[in-house]
Amino acid sequence: MNRIITIIFSIVIFLGCGNQKQEVKSSTSQKDNSVEVVPSNENIELFDSTFSKRLVRFESDLLEQIIIKPSDSIYSNGVLKIRTDLMEPILDTIYLYDLEGKILDYIASDGEETNALVKSKSISIRAYDPDYFIIIFDLVSFNSGKFRVLFGNEVVLINKKENITLVESWENLLMNSFIGTKSSNPLRKLPNNKSDAINLDYSKNGFVCRKIEGDWLYVSCDSICETCSDNKYYEGWVRWRMNGKLLIELEHTC
Repeated sequence: MNRIITIIFSIVIFLGCGNQKQEVKSSTSQKDNSVEVVPSNENIELFDSTFSKRLVRFESDLLEQIIIKPSDSIYSNGVLKIRTDLMEPILDTIYLYDLEGKILDYIASDGEETNALVKSKSISIRAYDPDYFIIIFDLVSFNSGKFRVLFGNEVVLINKKENITLVESWENLLMNSFIGTKSSNPLRKLPNNKSDAINLDYSKNGFVCRKIEGDWLYVSCDSICETCSDNKYYEGWVRWRMNGKLLIELEHTC
């Protein structure tokens, strides 16, 4: 009798182990078939001062975009800002058209984040940081409800959309930007090229604009995002444009 009970107990244990192995095998199979998803908000990897790389998601594929430093040319008395922070999903989508009316790309919001220019493999505009709602184009002209803006080396069209497309003067843009310059365009004591230059390490100092007089800015070292180098407070005049060219660097976030 004891022998029969032992045999039955052994069969139950064997069947239980078989089911456990099958469950483990099934679980392992599911893990092997899974695909690691690369985050769509991949950090920008800076290569040099000319371009950077970011990864964006478009129709379930990853697209590598090269973000190119914009031209130093100034095309008009203002720029075009896209207020992505005010965008309603779908309704406020902004399209970029070529001069023949073909859609080249778009800027939209899904309610949580901005999907900006994701069809383009390279982006060269005045400022591009959609995570901080910063999309700024160089404005060439405005006519019949259409903005002509620079996109890379091409002029493209953007339709005016109330509260979303905003023309901002260069002066206002400068007053709300962080400014960088080089020793070849130093701060001066007075707003003219013959005035004494202020000697400092320009690679370690950023500035904010206090006032504007024509082609000159009165700036002081930026204590908001950076500290003044050598624990000294620097201020003076810097020329921001000459002959239709921008002479300074502009940053819009710390």
